[in-house]
Order: sequence, then structure tokens, then C-alpha cells
Amino acid sequence: MAAKFESVLNEWNIPKKSVHVVIRDNAANTVKAFECAALSSFGCSLHTLQLAINDCIFNQKSVSDALAVCRRLVGHFIRETLRCLR
Repeated sequence: MAAKFESVLNEWNIPKKSVHVVIRDNAANTVKAFECAALSSFGCSLHTLQLAINDCIFNQKSVSDALAVCRRLVGHFIRETLRCLR
């Protein structure tokens, strides 16, 4: 990942010294990649907030039950559409 990021910088003619900070997600491989590339980076706080909110929402039984019903409904119409196309 570090090598790819550096190749993109080269391709776009951006000197590495011009990169002051990179905003990234908090995945371990991303953190490591920017460490290996010797670039300053920090995790995106909005991404972290989104992950926390998703965990809270999808852990509620009513939400997961509603999603299950929606998935079954969508699945039904997909199967019916495919059946009609045959």
C-alpha cells in the first residue's frame, strides 16, 4: 500500500516533501503503510464516528429485524424478476 501511494504521488508529480499529512481510516494495514512510507497521517474522526454509530444502530434488535424483512422482500422480487426473464 505504501509503494502504491508513493507511485501515485510520483504519477501526479507531487513531491513527497509536499505531503504534510494524510487522513486515513484506522485499519492497521493503513496505519502501517503510512509509517512505512514515512508520511505523517492520522485517522479520520468522522470514519470512527460512523463505525460507532453503525455498531449502535445495527445492534438494536428492531433494526436488525426490519433489515431482515427488507432483505427477504428484495430477495423475493429479485427471484421473481429472474424467473420472469427465463
